[in-house]
Amino acid sequence: MCHHFHPSILREYDVRGVFQETLHPEDAFFVGRCYATFLSGAKPKVAVAWDGRLSSPILKESLIEGLQASGMEVVEIGVGPTPLLYFSVHHMKLDGGIMVTGSHNPKNHNGFKMMFKDHIITGPEIHSFQEIVKSFPKDVALGGRKSEDLSEAYVQRLLKDLKIEKKDLNIVWDAGNGAAGQLVEMLIQRIPGKHTALFCDIDGTFPNHHPDPSKAENLADLKKMVLKNKANLGFAFDGDGDRLGVVDEKGDPLPVDQLIMMLAREVLKAIPVQRLFLM
Repeated sequence: MCHHFHPSILREYDVRGVFQETLHPEDAFFVGRCYATFLSGAKPKVAVAWDGRLSSPILKESLIEGLQASGMEVVEIGVGPTPLLYFSVHHMKLDGGIMVTGSHNPKNHNGFKMMFKDHIITGPEIHSFQEIVKSFPKDVALGGRKSEDLSEAYVQRLLKDLKIEKKDLNIVWDAGNGAAGQLVEMLIQRIPGKHTALFCDIDGTFPNHHPDPSKAENLADLKKMVLKNKANLGFAFDGDGDRLGVVDEKGDPLPVDQLIMMLAREVLKAIPVQRLFLM
């Protein structure tokens, strides 16, 4: 059994390509097979989640087939943001996890973000797939498959750390029809203040705007609603919910360096360190 990945899809931090051009369901199967070679022991357990892109259900099925063919026990988390996948691996004490997502890229793009229980898979490991795929160990017993809904557990974990001192905040949330939509709606029902949700229906065609909050044009709807509601601030998420854009009460985007400094200050309150490097 031999396969060849398109050289452009094995990247530094993920596997990513254009669906049915450089990335195909067959690639997803072999991503699962290659990933599994890094895990040992009796039937390692791996979480799989996916975003709302139209190609994600197709790719996740092939991925799971590859994992099972390698003897992995697969736990399907369902549609959700990438941070939910990371949470699931630690919450259920699994051996690893794979997120099927195109992140903030165009809707015809897709790929895989991969992790083990103690680190994210990056360049050298990902690039090695091209060699690993040339030969696999002998066939093993087919791994199992089950589903788990961790939405409630994840929201509860967020609430545990979320300390809102100002109880009358007015906030607008833009999920961009991405994978964070359902969890945003669950969260804002349980925190104080006035909250307005935009585009929380998960829709892989992204009918309202592209889910990349790093670009000002994608924040236009958020800015408009912040001004209309006279809100204190607005949040926008990318397609898989691991990028955040913030606008102030005037609808102006908050520069990333300022946002990082604000978040770092809060982290340092909980985890004091002598030096913190921001890159």
